[in-house]
Amino acid sequence: MITDRYKKIIGENAAGIIKAKARTMTRHYKTANPFALAILSGIDVQRIKLPKGIKGIRGFAQDGRVFLNDRLHSTQRRLTMAHELGHQVLGHLKRGGDISYMEYSAELFCYYLTGEINPR
Repeated sequence: MITDRYKKIIGENAAGIIKAKARTMTRHYKTANPFALAILSGIDVQRIKLPKGIKGIRGFAQDGRVFLNDRLHSTQRRLTMAHELGHQVLGHLKRGGDISYMEYSAELFCYYLTGEINPR
């Protein structure tokens, strides 16, 4: 299973923390909808034209905005929003670090929030 591979890469302890953050957020806001969670968390989401192959990005100025590629279909848009929300919730805007680690941890957040992996 792909999530097992992600857990192995980032570590079981980190995966447990990510799972707890996703559950805490959904319980607190009483929804697992990543768009609703973004709004409730004060994150501005905008659909814009992005280069081919880029599904979404966090704000250029690290200001809490998320930009989603306007070419995505609804499922990809929802999963990409969950992934980008993961970056926000996990504090990836505040510190640098291993890009692979951040991508795998954001993808695990997406999985724990939606039950699905965002296909690459």
